[in-house]
Amino acid sequence: MKPTDGTRRGIIGIYTDRVALSVVEKQGEGYSIYRKQEERDFVTKEGKLNVSSLIEGILEMGELAGKICCDEILCQGYGLLRYHQGLAALLKQKLPFPVQEISGIQQGSILLRQVFPKGMGDDAAGFWSGDMSTQLVWQENHQHRIESLPLGWRLLSQEGVLIPNRIGEERMRQQIRTVFRGRGIRIKEKKSILLAAGLEQMTEFLLWIGGSCPGEISITKETLESVMRLMRKESLNCFPALERASELFPQKIFCQLMILRELMELTGADRAKTSSVRLEDQTLEKGISRR
Repeated sequence: MKPTDGTRRGIIGIYTDRVALSVVEKQGEGYSIYRKQEERDFVTKEGKLNVSSLIEGILEMGELAGKICCDEILCQGYGLLRYHQGLAALLKQKLPFPVQEISGIQQGSILLRQVFPKGMGDDAAGFWSGDMSTQLVWQENHQHRIESLPLGWRLLSQEGVLIPNRIGEERMRQQIRTVFRGRGIRIKEKKSILLAAGLEQMTEFLLWIGGSCPGEISITKETLESVMRLMRKESLNCFPALERASELFPQKIFCQLMILRELMELTGADRAKTSSVRLEDQTLEKGISRR
C-alpha cells in the first residue's frame, strides 16, 4: 500500500555504464526504502553515446518506480549530462518526467553529507568517482573545499585492455595528473586518511582476491601499489576476479585503482577507506540547491 504520511519519490540516476533507482520516502529528513541498479553499456564500440538505449533503460526504471507507487519520478544526470552537450534538452523532450542536471559542486555537497555526516577534520579528505567525473572534498582552515574534475574510469579506459602494461599505466597516470594541474589543485596539509566512494567494483575485486566478505575496506598506499603490480602476473590470473566484480566492465577496476592511487598521492594520505555513497538517495533533500 502507498503510505499516507509522506511523499514517495523515485529518483533515477543516469550514467554511461548504468541506471540507478532510489525510492525515497519524504518524511522528516527522508530515507531510502528501495534501491536498484543495473549495469548497462550506453556507449557504442565507436565511442558514441547510444541515446535510444539510454532512454529505454530510463523508461524501464521509471516503470518500476510506478509499480512501487511513487508519487513523483525524477531523472537526474551527473557527468553524463554535463559533458554531453544537448543531451539534457533531448531527454526533457523524450521522457515523461522531469530531468535535472546535477552540478559537480552539488555532487560534492552530497559527498560531504553522506561520508562526513558529523563534520570533517583537517586531517581527512574524501572523493566520489564515477564514469565521467570525480568530486574531491577536503577542509582547510576549517572551511570545506570542493573540486569537481572531468575524471572517471570511462575517460581512462583503453579499448580492449583490462590490465595495461607499464607504458599504458604511465599514460593513465599522466592523464590524471594533467587534470589535477589544469585545475591548479593544491592541498597544503597532508591528510591521514582518504575516504573513497563510487568504487564499488574495485572494492569487490579487492575483497574477492583477499577472501573477505562483502563490505567496506581499508587499504594502505603500499598495499594498493602491490596489488597493481601483482595484477600483471599471468600466474595469478586475476581475470575471473575482475569479471566477478564487474561482468560487463571488468576494465574499470584498474582505472579505479589508478584514480585512488593518484588521489592518495595528491592528498598525501597513506591510507584509504572505501565508503558507499548513492547520489540518488539525497539529491532531493532540503538544502541541496539546483542549477
